[in-house]
Amino acid sequence: NTDPEMIFTVNPEWNNFDDYLAALSSKYRIRANNVKTKLGTVQIKDLSLDEIIEKEQELFLLNDQVIRKAPVKLIRPSSSYFTNLKRNFGDHYNIKAFLLDDQIIAFTSALWNEHHYEAHYIGIDYTYNAEYSLYQNILYSYINDAILAPSSKLFYGRTALEIKSTVGAKPYQLYCYFRFANRVINTLAR
Repeated sequence: NTDPEMIFTVNPEWNNFDDYLAALSSKYRIRANNVKTKLGTVQIKDLSLDEIIEKEQELFLLNDQVIRKAPVKLIRPSSSYFTNLKRNFGDHYNIKAFLLDDQIIAFTSALWNEHHYEAHYIGIDYTYNAEYSLYQNILYSYINDAILAPSSKLFYGRTALEIKSTVGAKPYQLYCYFRFANRVINTLAR
């Protein structure tokens, strides 16, 4: 067993984020509305390939802030990583920038196909996180995007389990299998 993956199931009857909000209990709906209100003047914008190329270094540095806070660091993507994904996946890869006075203070990236919407790397300038509830708003932004895609599942990944559960994601156990190339070691490892 490994850490569970947090998966949000999108109700097929939802057409927009307001439908999601209406399905929440009063407590969680009030909380979500308060979090959304905290964004204030922050604008959320889809970035084109040209804009991703132009902002490549900013995206890399914002993502690096998130990676530096992670307890386990398996991979650090290069500065051209986001540009290359957009080039290769086109409309099936998206980056949304959270802009404060034309400055990117956070971003989301996602991959999707017909039924599967996957939250990918994010970036946050943590000096703005508390004031604008950036991380919580990122989670809501992913829900909005998964509804509009439309997808039946939103895969949030294996981090920040508690906060993802507050927006409706549920843990699903993941399993990892190992096999050694050496038969003797493989037999002993059983």
